[in-house]
Amino acid sequence: MKKIAYLFSAAAFAALSTLTSCKKDKETPVDNNPEAPVVTSTMTTTNGGNTGTAIASMDVTTSTGTAKIRLDVTSTVDLDKIYIMKSEDNGSLQAVTVADVASQAGATFTGGSANYSLSVPGSTKSFIIDIPVSVRTTSAAVTDVYYVWITNGTGAFTKPTKNTVLGPAIITLKYTSAAPAYTYHSFSATLASQLNNTVGSLLVTSGQGGVLSTPDYDDAPTSVDLSLSSLNSTGTALGTNSNWLISPDQRGTVGFSNEPTSPAPNATIIEAYSGSATFDNATGSDLNSLTFGTGNKVQITAGGVYQFKTATGKKGLIKVSSSYVYSTGTTATVDVTVKVLN
Repeated sequence: MKKIAYLFSAAAFAALSTLTSCKKDKETPVDNNPEAPVVTSTMTTTNGGNTGTAIASMDVTTSTGTAKIRLDVTSTVDLDKIYIMKSEDNGSLQAVTVADVASQAGATFTGGSANYSLSVPGSTKSFIIDIPVSVRTTSAAVTDVYYVWITNGTGAFTKPTKNTVLGPAIITLKYTSAAPAYTYHSFSATLASQLNNTVGSLLVTSGQGGVLSTPDYDDAPTSVDLSLSSLNSTGTALGTNSNWLISPDQRGTVGFSNEPTSPAPNATIIEAYSGSATFDNATGSDLNSLTFGTGNKVQITAGGVYQFKTATGKKGLIKVSSSYVYSTGTTATVDVTVKVLN
C-alpha cells in the first residue's frame, strides 16, 4: 500500500510540475514601457494595409527612449507571421527582431525569430498589439522608417510579397521638424544575366532589397521588380550582344520560357535617368519628382543611371558600377546601387 501511495504521489507531483511549467511558458508578456508614446498604423483589407491610415508618423526626440508602434489589424483570413524592417536615415532596410508581445486581448505574439518578427497565435484575423522600438540617442538622427507586412502562411524577408495579405505599412519616426517629407531606402546588390548559373539575375527593390535566383522568382514572382538579361543588339530576343534591365512581365516576349503566370510577374517602367541631381545627391524629393514614359527595358552601360517605377508605384534610381564592362558572350556580374522611395 505504501508503494502504491508513493507511486500515486509521484505521478501527481509530475503532472502538477508539467502543468506549472506549461503555465509559466504561456505567461502573458509584461509591458515594461506603459508610458511610451504610441503611433498607430491601422491595417485592414479595405486599405490593403499599405495606404491611408496604414501610413503613419510620429515626432520623437533623442530623449524619448522607447516608442510603440501600434498595429490595429483587421483581416478576412487567418494571419500567421508579421515581418518588420527598419531603415535609419535613408539607409538599407534591416530585419527587426522583437521579443514576445501581448495583444490587447491578452494573446501572446511570439518573437525572437530571425526568419520573421512575430508569430500570430492560433486562428487570428484581427488584433491590436503594441510593439516597443528603441529611439536613437544620437544627435544626427533624422528618421527611422519601419516597414511592416503580414502573411497568411510563412513569407520571407527576401520575398516581401510571398503569402502577404496586408502591407507593407510604413511608419516613420521623425527626430526633427526638418525631417524630409519623402524618405527612401538604399542598398547595393550584384546581378548577373541568365548566362551566369551561379549569381541571380532578378532584382527585388521592396523589403530589404536584393537578388533572387530563378527558383525563388518562381516561388514569389511579384517580389521581383527588374530582370538583368543578355539580349541581342536591339533588345528583342535573348542573345549575347548586350545586357538590359527589363520589366519582369516582358521576359516572355524576349524568349524566356516557363515564366510564372499565377500570380503574373510585375510590370515595371525602366528608363534612362533624366533628372538633374546626381545619383549620390538625389534626395527623396528628387525621387518623388521623377516623371516616366512607358519604357519596359533599357540597355545598361558602365556608370549608367536608370530610373524605375514599380507596379505598386514606388519610384527609384539604379546606378551601374563604373567598373562594369560587358564582353560578348561572357557571364560577367554587374554591381548596382539602388535608391527607392519608402
